[in-house]
Amino acid sequence: MPIVKGAVEKKNVPILVIESRVLLPGGMLRLNIGKPSSVSLVQHVCGRGTRRPLLGILTSRRTAATTDEEEEEEEELKGRIGTLAHVIRCIEVEDDDFTFSLVVRGATRFRVREITARVPHLSARVTTLSDQPVPPRHEPALAKTVRGLRRALDELVAMFKSNRKAPMVATLRELLDTVAGSSPAALADLVISTVEVPVEERLAALEELGVIPRVELALTVLKRQLEALRLTAEIEGNVEAKLRK
Repeated sequence: MPIVKGAVEKKNVPILVIESRVLLPGGMLRLNIGKPSSVSLVQHVCGRGTRRPLLGILTSRRTAATTDEEEEEEEELKGRIGTLAHVIRCIEVEDDDFTFSLVVRGATRFRVREITARVPHLSARVTTLSDQPVPPRHEPALAKTVRGLRRALDELVAMFKSNRKAPMVATLRELLDTVAGSSPAALADLVISTVEVPVEERLAALEELGVIPRVELALTVLKRQLEALRLTAEIEGNVEAKLRK
């Protein structure tokens, strides 16, 4: 696969493969690190004294049917899209199940070009990825979808507030403040990172370089969550009405 013009190549980037979770640019994840190779990676990344060190995050696609885990995983990783992330916090903990607690914030998408090392931890040569330009003829449609996305966010905040879900209200308010001046692409990534979304859809959003499809997916996700909240509120209202009789 050719390198896109304007992409930045980075060599020997430490790669952390995580399971059942996806990090998008702008999103944050708290990760508990216990696997020996991952512990070695974190010790390398966090032990260099660099402020907000960088590493690559990939979501594993391994299945129980994998026979040769090492070979299959390496082959799968080539060409995969992940997120370069800054380590915001790295704490060594005393726990039987994990050694480090890591908080990372997504910075930009990347594609794996070549696995450069497996020992003592996974490293790769990667290139950064940019969003595909939006053709001028599609800009009005994109602007309309973005307005719908912002309205849906406002409605979601109002619904959580009426349900007295204070932590989620605070999270969404912070999201709204963050995206006030964000690009449509960044807005979509933040929405998909924040609300409840199946792993498969988050992966699809991560691997989608088109801005319009990503914004449309974010709007679909928000509408689905709003509908679920309306249904829940209706059921709870009916139950309360019956209890008052």
